[in-house]
Amino acid sequence: MTSDKSQQVIALDILRGLAGIEVFLAHVRIGSFVEYGALPSSQHSLFVAALFGITRLGRQAVLIFFVLSGYLVFGQVIRQLSQHRFHIRSYAIDRITRIFIPLVPACVFTVILSWAVFGTPINMAQLFLNIAGLNGVLTDTLNINAPLWTLAYEIWFYIISGAFGYLILSQFKSKVAFGILACGVAVFSVLTARYLLYWRRGLLFCT
Repeated sequence: MTSDKSQQVIALDILRGLAGIEVFLAHVRIGSFVEYGALPSSQHSLFVAALFGITRLGRQAVLIFFVLSGYLVFGQVIRQLSQHRFHIRSYAIDRITRIFIPLVPACVFTVILSWAVFGTPINMAQLFLNIAGLNGVLTDTLNINAPLWTLAYEIWFYIISGAFGYLILSQFKSKVAFGILACGVAVFSVLTARYLLYWRRGLLFCT
């Protein structure tokens, strides 16, 4: 018999999969099709309207990812703290490998492709700042790869989660953790702060 926990994991995987497909379709439509209003009236069929309507939900799908991140990442930190099992080193290794193994090649490939195809000069500072999650803060997101904006948020969600966990673990004595949280506040004074609230809402499902 499938346990409740297994069913929960399967449900989350299905939700993430559907959200991922929605984001992909939204980018395909934006990059390959004109706006619905620019279509001739003869093409305003119910099917076309439904297709355009469904693929307008890319932003909402991203918010689902943010809420899931709050539940899976920050929620796990809270659960481990309550069980006295939180270790900042293990957390850091897990998050670093998870985010940077796909992010670094994606950023490098984007820069090379942009240079090779469009002749865009390679800006090393912009490349490294995108890898560091500071696109949208200190630099623009890399050209031809606009979805990278979401990774900046994820990186700072991870950083804030770890700093909060370590601050609790140190009984509010860690100046480093306070400093990192202050950096997080500064970053989200530039980024869209409401996304941080969506991420925080993921904790509502941990209770």
